[in-house]
Amino acid sequence: MADIFHKSGVLAAASVALGLAVMPTQPVSAATIKYDFTVDVETGNLAGKSYEGYFTYDDTFQFDSGFERFNSRNDDLSVVFDFNGVTYTEKDDFLFPVGPYVDFQDGELVTTPTSNQRL
Repeated sequence: MADIFHKSGVLAAASVALGLAVMPTQPVSAATIKYDFTVDVETGNLAGKSYEGYFTYDDTFQFDSGFERFNSRNDDLSVVFDFNGVTYTEKDDFLFPVGPYVDFQDGELVTTPTSNQRL
């Protein structure tokens, strides 16, 4: 009789362990990656002035080797740029929703949203 209880106890413990192993888990939430940038004006009426901004995206994107382009439509890119007391966002870009964009080569940032675009 003790052998039956022992086998039943082992079976119950195995069932509980298996049940815990396959319980659904909460998905891991994405972290927000933020890059700050500064635009230094070199020519024109605003020469010598600097303006700041930042862009963000979530880290669920997996970088591959080679060239990658992030934009606000496909990659949850958000841009904020302060210029002469006015705050601009990605929605102010003349290419929105395709732009603005940021480029990465082998996981390294190669451009900022304002280096080759206009907001």
